[in-house]
Amino acid sequence: MLPTPPSSPVSPLPPGEPAATTGSTVGEAFAIAPDTYVVPGWWPFPGAGRGLPLGTLVVRGRATAVVDSAPALLEDDWLAAVLALVDPDEVRWIVATAPDGVRAGCIGALHALAPRATVVVPGSGCTQVDLGGGQVVLIHEAPPAPPPDPVGPCPVPGQLVVEVPERGLLWTDLVGGPLARPARDVTTVADDDLVAALAQRPRRLVADEVARTAALGLRVLGSPIGPIARGAGLDRVLALAARAEAGRTGPDPTLAALLDPTIRAPS
Repeated sequence: MLPTPPSSPVSPLPPGEPAATTGSTVGEAFAIAPDTYVVPGWWPFPGAGRGLPLGTLVVRGRATAVVDSAPALLEDDWLAAVLALVDPDEVRWIVATAPDGVRAGCIGALHALAPRATVVVPGSGCTQVDLGGGQVVLIHEAPPAPPPDPVGPCPVPGQLVVEVPERGLLWTDLVGGPLARPARDVTTVADDDLVAALAQRPRRLVADEVARTAALGLRVLGSPIGPIARGAGLDRVLALAARAEAGRTGPDPTLAALLDPTIRAPS
């Protein structure tokens, strides 16, 4: 019997605690939709006074998809957290939304335990993940040039967006960025702090991305490098994302170095 993660995500630190700038961690999994879980984590930038909240999406069905992982130094704790939710024999799909050391650092370790799983990374050409029972996970990848009338989120090349239509869920770095403390729900982050984090998102938003995301009518907006938005939090975080993008001065050098694309799919 698999453990039941808590149904209501909260910040790993109570309000008022000092900023957690040291100590990489993997936290306790929590549910964001039926049979859909997030394994949170924290990856600090030494001496920078901030870090990245981490997130792995686990989508269960007749087959299981594991989306994004954690830095390789967290491999043992990350594997333990993920395998508390699923048996490796059930993992049919392993997805990395970007080929960097934060989101794909443990992909190889999981694939070694689940060798029958298919690994999906940017450029692999896979557009649909079949969970069985008529449920699918959609993989959106930017084409070489934006189409005249793009449908759905359209990130820059080398980036994936994962959509679980039946569960009203979109998994994208649209809400991600560095924070001064671990957080896994936008309700625990003040507006100004969230805007500052979103302004240092590793990539710029593409034209109309916020509007097209809002038009999807989502129940959950999640991110591998930031907090989760649900319910009324969706409108708030989308508005703050647009505000942050308007004030963006460029990608953060520390974050850019951390997200250097060095991970490739197992051969």
